[in-house]
Amino acid sequence: MPSVPTTPAAISAALAALDGAARLQAAGAILDRLDAIADRDANRPLFDACDALLEALPRDDTRTLDRWLAGREPASRPSLYLRARLAHAAGQLTAAAGHWDALFRGTPPADANVLLLYARVLADVGRFSDAAERLRHALRCRPPYSFYPRVRTLLDRLWQEAPPADRQARVAVIGSSTTSLVVQVLRALCFRDGVNAEFYEGPYGTYRQEILDRDSGLYRFKPGLTFVLRTGGTCNCRLTSTTRRRPSTRPSPSRWLPGRRSTTAPAVTSCTTRSICRRKRAMTRWPPGPAAERA
Repeated sequence: MPSVPTTPAAISAALAALDGAARLQAAGAILDRLDAIADRDANRPLFDACDALLEALPRDDTRTLDRWLAGREPASRPSLYLRARLAHAAGQLTAAAGHWDALFRGTPPADANVLLLYARVLADVGRFSDAAERLRHALRCRPPYSFYPRVRTLLDRLWQEAPPADRQARVAVIGSSTTSLVVQVLRALCFRDGVNAEFYEGPYGTYRQEILDRDSGLYRFKPGLTFVLRTGGTCNCRLTSTTRRRPSTRPSPSRWLPGRRSTTAPAVTSCTTRSICRRKRAMTRWPPGPAAERA
């Protein structure tokens, strides 16, 4: 190759045009280049480039590449990452965990996806406390919303084997639309912050029934904190205590949410009419953008 590619797309295109020994030779040159970049800048993320290199090689070539990587000294960050991925793909979980440990002895990568891979391997070899810490580290990187559904299975496993221990909580989420992603995000963030939380998710679009029916699942769950999520189309300002309206003998749903500090249940902070109307446009978008955050 006249020039050595270092971006994922360029690596995939360069290796796809070669085969056999020429492809392995090109992969070696690419890895040398990635090693040199990592030596100059330890914080530069190169894992996408390494993934592209692995994906462009057939399975037989990856086994040969692993044997070749074993002879490279000293081991670089790209080399350790590739060996960890190769060992995991081959079912050699103990070896994969060892390569991950060596990779993280230096400057820990601040990449949520890499930390998730590491946490999965640690859980597979029974190191649940270490896996939980790596997953918390990944969640502190503020990953995008698409990250949270991917951690659900691992999170369920770690919650059983190494649950959060700082405090307990009972959290309910009800709303006028789908709330499943919100629950996944809240649950992951509780795990990150050491909160051993139990969650109740109300049926789709039944938040009024959940609030008004004393026999609903919401009341049976007895939450300490309740999230009521309403989209702009269902913004009913009459439900707020600050709205001017004629006296009514029917209780406002916001008065009877479980958790009110009274003889019946806790006071849950209710949005005012003004705040609901200010957020009406932002609440119709998911995930919220900068404009919603400023509101």
